[in-house]
Amino acid sequence: GSATIFGCDCRDLPAQVRQRIGYVTEGHRLYRWMRVSQLERFQRAFFPGLWDQGLFDDMLDYFRLPRKAKIKRLSNGQRAQVSLALAMAPHPELLIMDDPTLGLDAAIRRQFLEGMIQLIQREGRTILFSSHILSDVERVAMPDLAHLTDWSGLLEGASHVVHLAGIAHSPGTLPDEIYARINAEAVGELAAQAKGVVERVVFVSSVRAQVGLSSDEAITEQDAPAPTDAYRRSKLEAERLLAGSGVTYTTLRPAVVYGKGVKGNIAVLATLAKTPTPLPFGSLDNHRSLLALDNFISAVTHVLDADSATNETFLVADAEPISVADLVSAMREGLGRPPHLVKIPTGAVKRLMKSLGKEADWERVSGSFVIDVSKLMRSGWQPSVKTHAGIAAMMRAENGASA
Repeated sequence: GSATIFGCDCRDLPAQVRQRIGYVTEGHRLYRWMRVSQLERFQRAFFPGLWDQGLFDDMLDYFRLPRKAKIKRLSNGQRAQVSLALAMAPHPELLIMDDPTLGLDAAIRRQFLEGMIQLIQREGRTILFSSHILSDVERVAMPDLAHLTDWSGLLEGASHVVHLAGIAHSPGTLPDEIYARINAEAVGELAAQAKGVVERVVFVSSVRAQVGLSSDEAITEQDAPAPTDAYRRSKLEAERLLAGSGVTYTTLRPAVVYGKGVKGNIAVLATLAKTPTPLPFGSLDNHRSLLALDNFISAVTHVLDADSATNETFLVADAEPISVADLVSAMREGLGRPPHLVKIPTGAVKRLMKSLGKEADWERVSGSFVIDVSKLMRSGWQPSVKTHAGIAAMMRAENGASA
């Protein structure tokens, strides 16, 4: 037989492929005479341009690991945590874990696994996890949402659930049944199984469940939902199934989220903003609501236990919308550049985009999309990030935006 990893024979992997793989071994064999900080510098040297010091530091802080301690002075559990931090810092596309919790006591195993679950959710990496302890595997394994889902392993010991999993909007590439199964039916199964087990389920839906690409009026929760495709319909159906399940819930309909590592249309605009070329957006004075990642996190945190959020649905966005012209200006401000925007009649641009079959893209850019977040703010939520400042800060960050 044969086995390949990233298209290469596993018996002869080149260095550039090995850099894409993280490995945590049974027993956590580390240089015992080194300090944690020395081991970090040693490991970092093998991953030039890939090492994420911020992620490594965050993991040490999460596990409360002393940077100056020698490896030989650490407990088995602490060595396991150091191993995980070293393996994850280069952002491996594949993480292989060979019985990483073997020999650890129950409390340390639980902390280690909780840290691993957070990393899976944060980094979106593929993990090959082998263990003799089946309860550990059940705890970290995300069920396949394409099939009837048993959520009991992930619900065990949980008090609240924030559900974000699903298939993103990808027009014309997936059958409607896939959106319905993964984005709606799996949510209904989660809600039914969570009833009487957790205190609240927070479901992250989408403003797209309510409206299309643009709106001439400010969007509120009182507006009748009018989803325009399978993705949007699946999100609205998930909301309906959640509300009818009997579990205590809160549904959030966020706007497009921006922040470090943003993708999609915001990243495309950011790529254009990074060029020295004058851009033809000076006439685009339409306003669109966006959502800073920090504001999104604060909204989720707020509704987890707010009485005013019980069994309610909220739109989520920054407090003030921004025009496309101001958006690009903020991006270039973050890069330390002047706006360099030129005014071109929008009618001419619209006709050009229509002739190129890009009418929907033009609507996303030129149409208004203002979200009224007064209902969520009345419940006690206050967004801390203003859009212009948040966009500029995103552009200043390392890997702030990439198309």
